[in-house]
Amino acid sequence: MPRAVIISKESSLKGLVTDARLPYPTKDARLASEQRRYIAPPQNPSIAQCKRVDIPRRPLNSSPGRIYTWPQVTLAFNGQARGISFHEIQRGSPLLLHLGNSPAFNLPVPQNQAEFRIGWPGYSHVTSTYSLPTIIAGRPITLWELACKVVECYASFWEHARRAKVSQGNERWDVKGFDFDAMVLTAVGNTDGHDAVFQATVETIMLL
Repeated sequence: MPRAVIISKESSLKGLVTDARLPYPTKDARLASEQRRYIAPPQNPSIAQCKRVDIPRRPLNSSPGRIYTWPQVTLAFNGQARGISFHEIQRGSPLLLHLGNSPAFNLPVPQNQAEFRIGWPGYSHVTSTYSLPTIIAGRPITLWELACKVVECYASFWEHARRAKVSQGNERWDVKGFDFDAMVLTAVGNTDGHDAVFQATVETIMLL
């Protein structure tokens, strides 16, 4: 139950708060704070300084038998806001994403699906190749739908990675030490190697 703010009547300064008690946050306020945690880490003196960092990517080759050629493209998600969190994508709506209902690819695509890979450090031994549709129900996939598909791929990868062991020398990238919901999708593109292979640019909070 919220506590009232106690105002001193003895002070010569009117309205001086001598024993303020802030009300407990409402459920909505707690949820909003949780959604913002990927942007502003909690100011806890027991936690070292944090910063948002890119999950490293690596140059990739196309899978055997790939014959299509894609134009190079990078699709940004909420460019000025530096992305959208996995939490918002899983539980939100297209309104949270700038141009979310617009076609993701504003150009002819060579096929109805694209190859998508996750190159999380230390997990090259875990399945990380997926397919992203470019056409849904006979129409081009929207930017929001693409974001949802990317997060679905990461969720599948995450389940496998959590049951696997991170390779030696990559312990700092052990997925068990990361908050899946707090990761931020900033872009998807095919500029890291073969043009037929797409990767996502994902940021997360790490301790310095």
